[in-house]
Amino acid sequence: MKNYEMIHQIQKAGLPKDAERVVVRAFNYMNDGREPDGCLSISVSLCISLEYLGYLPKLCIGKYWAFGHDYYHAWTELDGRVIDVAIYGNTAFSQYWLDDVIQPQVNKLYSETDVKYEPFVFDDDFKDAMISLMMGKTFYYYCDNAPRRNAIWNRILYYLDTSSLSVLSRVKDISRCHVIGEKT
Repeated sequence: MKNYEMIHQIQKAGLPKDAERVVVRAFNYMNDGREPDGCLSISVSLCISLEYLGYLPKLCIGKYWAFGHDYYHAWTELDGRVIDVAIYGNTAFSQYWLDDVIQPQVNKLYSETDVKYEPFVFDDDFKDAMISLMMGKTFYYYCDNAPRRNAIWNRILYYLDTSSLSVLSRVKDISRCHVIGEKT
């Protein structure tokens, strides 16, 4: 079932139309699947999709702070602005989340977000986080070794609204050029 309230919020964020379509499709994919732990897969997929469209997104790994607690997280940054639809899934669909649902943070400066983000801040507990297992791996490795082998590639094609094998080839080329956790 579509969450039109959140879709409209994304549409009002002021992204270019092609980027907006990709972010809305990412949100719908996550929302339809009621995905509670997809921050890395959503963010990597968004980065690849947005780069395919000609943008220069950045994958951010770090923490966000909400309701007095910090959480390891991944999100996308575009032109210094946060693009984070996964935070909605992390809070709306997790059986462990007890606080209010956090709305998608789209096209916001860090100072405008509803949570405090801390890119690239790791502590002793980070080694136990699921994200830490992928640090230093290429986007290609991550996408190609996902539990359901083609799930992330298919997700990217869904975000781009295509099934073209030439698009798939190009996004795979893009994915080989980036490493999870690289500082740009």
